[in-house]
Amino acid sequence: MNVLKVVTVEGSVGIGSCQILKNRILSVFGEADHVILNCECAADVDLSFVQLVLSAKQSAAKLGKKIQLAENVSLSVRKALTLSGIIPYEKMSSKEIELSFDQFVLAGGVKYYV
Repeated sequence: MNVLKVVTVEGSVGIGSCQILKNRILSVFGEADHVILNCECAADVDLSFVQLVLSAKQSAAKLGKKIQLAENVSLSVRKALTLSGIIPYEKMSSKEIELSFDQFVLAGGVKYYV
């Protein structure tokens, strides 16, 4: 199939709204092999967002698909990734962030699946 789809994440994404984002991601997985999360306009995110993205990465791998963050992410996303320990500091490049995510998932950092 080799179809690419972009899911735009805007506004606040926390424990109360993660289910909506999860459903959007699962829906797009049915249509695409590669999903990019555009988080440039994500205003407020918490650690539930980080957990969702990590779980989505693991689920995508099991389905033979790929999900990744778009090149530019908001400061709120960077802060959540730093607080979670995924990235060591907020000023990492987008490529470094994606590599940190992949290393964390490969190390078995999350045991929950989308």
